[in-house]
Amino acid sequence: MMGKPAVRGTRITVEYILESLAAGEFIDECVPFAVESLLRQQGHDILAIGEVLPRAPDERVLAIALEQDCLFITIDTDFGELVCKLREQHAGVLLARLYGLPTNDQASAIADAIAEHGPELLGALSVLNHRSLRIRRPPAT
Repeated sequence: MMGKPAVRGTRITVEYILESLAAGEFIDECVPFAVESLLRQQGHDILAIGEVLPRAPDERVLAIALEQDCLFITIDTDFGELVCKLREQHAGVLLARLYGLPTNDQASAIADAIAEHGPELLGALSVLNHRSLRIRRPPAT
């Protein structure tokens, strides 16, 4: 690791983060671990923000996901505001609004949404709730 840039206060190299993001999804630290675990079991390449950049500012999280062109999975509604109201650039945000469901059911719902709509989720703000998945593409400029 000598000479390689690392995240301040950690021994995690920037190279590791970028390689991990290159082929998969980026998952927020507030998403239940069972969701992350199930997605990994299903073969998804998941990088959990809490593993590499705990408590990173939301804008930085979106920027990293955008740089690597990967879907960001979260339950934090602040990301919806960043994308919709503040027009923050992103590669795709899946906002899971599955409160009240058991964690395993949340994990299954998110995994099913990615399996059924994966390519459609890229570049869009998608909101998944108990009954539906709403995919909102950014307005044309």
